[in-house]
Amino acid sequence: MIIPTIYYTLQCDRCKEIFESSEGFIGQVDSDSVWDDAEHSDWIEYKVKHYCPNCYILEEEKDEYIPLPAYPKSIFRVEKFLKTYVGFKDAIIKEYSGHFIVSVHLRNNEQFQKEFLEMIRFILTLESWSFEVIPAEKYSNSTLVIKIEKH
Repeated sequence: MIIPTIYYTLQCDRCKEIFESSEGFIGQVDSDSVWDDAEHSDWIEYKVKHYCPNCYILEEEKDEYIPLPAYPKSIFRVEKFLKTYVGFKDAIIKEYSGHFIVSVHLRNNEQFQKEFLEMIRFILTLESWSFEVIPAEKYSNSTLVIKIEKH
C-alpha cells in the first residue's frame, strides 16, 4: 500500500537554499532529525531563523555567528518571475562580493523577449542592474545573465 508521508526539511532564511544531508537526503520524517543533521553540516539558528554555511560569519571578538545582510527581495521576485511567468525552471541566484547574478539558459537559443526585460526593469526599479546574453557554445544553449549591484 502506498501512503502519503510528510517530510521536513530546512531552508536558509537568507538565500533560500534547501538543506541536503551529507547522505544526499533532502527531508526527514521529523523536524528534530533535520535540525540535528543540519547542525552537523554547519547550519546555524540565529534569532529563530536558520542559515546555511554561506550566509553567516563568525564574529571572533564575541565568538558569535552573525548572519550576513539579507538578500534584496527584488532578487527573489526576478527569480520567481523567470520561473513562474516565463517558464525558466532553471533560474539560479548566485552571490558575489559586489553583486548578485540571476541566470537562466535560453531554450533552443531563443531570443529573450523585450516584454520580459520590461517586467524585470519594473521589478528592479530601485536597483542598479544590467543584463547580457552569453552566446551558445557548441553543445549548449545561450545564457541570460542579469547582474544586480549591491548597495
